[in-house]
Amino acid sequence: ALIEESGITVIDFKTDYVNETNIKDKVFQYSVQVNTYAKALSRIYAKPVTASYIYFFHTEQLIAVQ
Repeated sequence: ALIEESGITVIDFKTDYVNETNIKDKVFQYSVQVNTYAKALSRIYAKPVTASYIYFFHTEQLIAVQ
C-alpha cells in the first residue's frame, strides 16, 4: 500500500497465470480480497482509499478494482 497525505493506494501483486480468457474471472475473484485490504487500511490509518489495483506479473497488467 502507498500511504500518502491525500489517501491510500492499494496494490495487490499476483503471480497467477492469466490470459485474455480468464483475467476477468481472476479480477472478480480477487476483488473481495483487495477491497478487504482497502477497508482495513482505511480504518488503521484513518484515511480514504483513493485507488485499488491488482497487478498480474504474468501479463504485466495493472487493473483497477472498483
